Parts: sequence; structure tokens; C-alpha cells
Amino acid sequence: MIAAHPEQSRRALSATLCQAWDWRQANGALRAMVCRGLMLALAREGHITLPPVRRQPPNPLGVRARLARGAPAPLAIDTTPLTGSLRALGALTLVSVRRTPAEALFKSLMEAHHYLGYTQPVGEHVKCMVYAGARPVALGAWSSAPRHLGPRDRFLGWSPAVRRQNIAGIAYNTRFLILPWVQVPHLASHVLSRMTRALPQAWQEAYGHPVYWAETFVDTTRYRGTCYRAANWQVLGQTQGRGKDDQTHQANRSVKDVLGLPLTRELPRGQLAGPGPDPRARQGRSDPPGEPQCERRIGLAADAGLSRPLVGRGMSGHKKRARPASPQRLAVPITDITAIVERTRAVLSTEEHAALRAAVDTLALVQAELQTKNASLARLRKMIFGARTEKTRAVLGGTQARIVMRQTPRRRDRTRRPCCHQIPLHQNPRPPAMAATL
Repeated sequence: MIAAHPEQSRRALSATLCQAWDWRQANGALRAMVCRGLMLALAREGHITLPPVRRQPPNPLGVRARLARGAPAPLAIDTTPLTGSLRALGALTLVSVRRTPAEALFKSLMEAHHYLGYTQPVGEHVKCMVYAGARPVALGAWSSAPRHLGPRDRFLGWSPAVRRQNIAGIAYNTRFLILPWVQVPHLASHVLSRMTRALPQAWQEAYGHPVYWAETFVDTTRYRGTCYRAANWQVLGQTQGRGKDDQTHQANRSVKDVLGLPLTRELPRGQLAGPGPDPRARQGRSDPPGEPQCERRIGLAADAGLSRPLVGRGMSGHKKRARPASPQRLAVPITDITAIVERTRAVLSTEEHAALRAAVDTLALVQAELQTKNASLARLRKMIFGARTEKTRAVLGGTQARIVMRQTPRRRDRTRRPCCHQIPLHQNPRPPAMAATL
């Protein structure tokens, strides 16, 4: 292909190769950048020879990392305090600001007021701003999820193969900010709920596929994550404090809580597949070596052909018990059934025929009772099985019942008698020899 198109640059060659292979992203765009990385790796190994570099565009991410001037410039904004109730704040508007003129304001506010500052999200990402009227009150940034996250993988029951297949269906909340001059109770949890409800559609419009699960980290040395918990996020466990670029396998930063939230109740085939949440994951514990994981499933199982809801809040993962199929009903008069039973007299013994006839008579009695107004389960149970307890007089008759009642000692003192080891020795009524053996 390189020899057939000597006039093409590396960028043009990557586009041509993607079209030839039909190598596209989920939203239909060509995977040109990934293809250029593959071509560059093959060239470095000596398998192919690429045309010379014709243009070197500036790398804004690299410049931002090296130079302080790469930080977003502060922008002037109205900082008049906003207080009161959530209802008094009025209607809130959620806007996706990525690749819009408002993105510069998003970067400036995040850099100035978030304790981590602003960093460019990696991979697929969405930036949201919430307005009360014309004034911004909250910001949120979402990006592709971290690949290896033990508490999440254990909670969802993901194996490495299942994680590779479904990692694109997770959105990671990298930043969340309520502007410091906004003091409105319950605003944070309300905004989080609004963002998570709108997130699947925003992801669908930007990248051609929705997301089904959201997750984030909460630094417990600074915050408790109350707004996330109030918005129905669930604690999945804790990190190990090593970071994603760990090389020493030792903690080098603060331990954070890992929180997750399902974004939909119905999942398409193959999304978030795998065994369900391990109960140990809720306490942040890992699986002991050799112990099988819980076989419950969350979302849609990989081998199931139907979609299934993420059951309940809290992600219990229990499957609903399937109801047995209702038997086919036939409208047969009781007289016809009785006639059928009579025709079996020739082939059945006398005892067997009597038992069958008694069963049919009982069925007829129950059917007649169900047609009355006083029918109830308790009445039918008593009719078929009798009362739970019967009087002695009804079983033995009047004379024998009186004899039994006279011979049965009546216990007058209903207080609990103490055990022998609770009675002092000088009050123990037993003989000394028996008391000594106890």
C-alpha cells in the first residue's frame, strides 16, 4: 500500500488503511490515530518503511505539561453569593460545553476552584456545566474509565476478558465542582442525579454508543462523598493508594473510596456481563485465594438472550425467581368427571376406586364452596384438613373426657422453677449423696 501511494503522507496512509480494513470506532469514525501508532511501531521494528515526516503539529498537552503558561487563563465572572433553597434557585439547565465557546470558561473555573485543578480528560469525554438562569453553578467532567480497578471488577464480577469487552460502557467522573459562592442545600446531589440521567444520551451523541455505569473516586482525607451517597451511588471498596502508573507496588498517595452507579435499568446484550457483586466487595475486601466468586449476575449475562434489569437500588444482583407456567384450564362439568370415575370400576380394585371417588367428591365440594360468598382460604383449609386442634370432648366423648380431665394434674404455679445448680446447697431438697454428684 505504501508503494502504491507514494504521494500520500502518513496521515493519508492511515486513513487509506482504515478504509481498506473498515477499521472504525463505535461512532463510525476511522481509527486513524490508532492506525498511525500501529504503522509507527511496525516501522520502528523494521517491518515497513514510512514516508518522511512532512509536518509536526504542536502538541498542546505536552506544552501544558512543560510550561506554566499552558494553564487555562482566568476569566471574569459574577461571583455574587447564591444562597437559599433549591426551589428558590429556579430551573437548572444542563449544557454539554465540549467544543463550544463555553469550554474556555469551564477550564478556567475548574482550574481556579477545584483542588486538583484542570487536566485534559483522556480518551472519550464529556464536559457539563449547570446554569441557574445565566449564571453557572456547577461543573462536571466525565472521561473513559480506568482499565484496572479492583473494587469495581470484583463488584461486577468481571474477568479480564469481560473487562476488555465492556470497559467502553463505563464513564469516569474525573471532576465535580460546585462553585464556592453557591451555598444551596442539596444542590450537589440534585446536580449529580441530573448529570447521570443525561450522560448516556450525551455519550451516544458524541461517540455513537451509550454508557451504562458511572464511577468515581472520593479522597476520604478531604471529603466524605455525602453528595454521591445521597444521589444513590454505592461504595464498592477502596483503592490501594498506588495510582495507575505504579512501579513499586507500594502506596504513594492517599487511599480513596471507589463509588459506582448504574445508569440504566435495562442493558443490551453483552453489556456489563459477568457474575454479580461479591458481598465482600461492599466492605472493600478482596477474594481469598482459591475461593470461587459469587455466581450471581448483574446486568445481562453473556449467555443470555434477553435483557434484564439491574435489580433494585444497591445492586443486590439477585435474579427474580421464574414463575411456573400456568396449567391449561379445561371447563369439564363435575358430572362428567364422576362418570369417568365410574367407568374405572372394572379396572381398579375396590380400595383404589373408593380413594379415587373420594378425591373427586372432595374436588366437587371445594368447587361448590368456592362459588359461595363466604369462601376463604381458612374456611377451605378447615373443611379439607379439619381444625388445627380438637377438643378432648369431641374425640373421646363426654364421660371419658371428664375422666381424663380429672386425672390430668393442673399446674397452678406457672413461674419458672430454678435449676438445681441455681439453688444454694443448704436449700437443695435433694439428698446429700445426690447433691454431691452434681
